Amino acid sequence: MSGNTGVKTIDETGDIAVVPLAIPITIGPATIGVLLEMGTEMTSVLQKLVAGGAVVAAVVTVSVLLYMSSGIERRIGAIGVSILSKLTGLLLAAIAAQLVLTGVKHFLR
Repeated sequence: MSGNTGVKTIDETGDIAVVPLAIPITIGPATIGVLLEMGTEMTSVLQKLVAGGAVVAAVVTVSVLLYMSSGIERRIGAIGVSILSKLTGLLLAAIAAQLVLTGVKHFLR
């Protein structure tokens, strides 16, 4: 550990490991599934432009949050990170349940 920042750096053996955790979590199977489903329902050019604008807004928002993440982590502390992690896990579970129920509903039609 480097100082008291909690950021892991090069260990004593000189091994540098790159673990791209943010990419699969941010753009995972659920995101791809939602984009595919949303894309099949878009018929007009205006709908496609609005959807494209929404995707661009989401990319900008995620970029800003990732850029500001170390400052946010310092401000909310370890307990805040734990609470935020549990809340986002609950939100992810709700979205997953909704996707499954929507799939089942469309399958039964």
